[in-house]
Amino acid sequence: MALIGFAAPVFIYECIAYLSNFNQWYFIKAAAAFFDHVKVPSFSEYYLPLIFFLILLLIISAFSIFMGNAGNTVKKQKAKSILLWYALLNVVGLFSGGANSSQIILVFSIPLSYLIGDLLFGIRQTKFTNTILTLLMLCLMIIFLAEYDLI
Repeated sequence: MALIGFAAPVFIYECIAYLSNFNQWYFIKAAAAFFDHVKVPSFSEYYLPLIFFLILLLIISAFSIFMGNAGNTVKKQKAKSILLWYALLNVVGLFSGGANSSQIILVFSIPLSYLIGDLLFGIRQTKFTNTILTLLMLCLMIIFLAEYDLI
């Protein structure tokens, strides 16, 4: 079903392109152009602690969701699964030309904020949650100090 869901818009687009005799096989040309310009994203060393910490928290949050802590309502379960798919499908965009640290964090900000926020809310030990939030603030402080050339 997932493959049909991904293939259906491409099939509909190709049918319309065939009928209008315009832009046929454009998705293949666009994919080829994307893969011609694939390169490793440029990370600033100041962003590395924050990105590492956010990836670690996202993995822990995903494991928490897969272990059965997806939420007590259907809406929360659907929202979490949609945001996990959003994060997974945006990984391809990491390797597009011109991707840098701040753009990557901006793209993943919505799923990260919801999923990590829900993980932190689910932790019942206040000291552990405060420690994680303090580490996040220290990572952000490193970025701001580097931005103003203080470190």
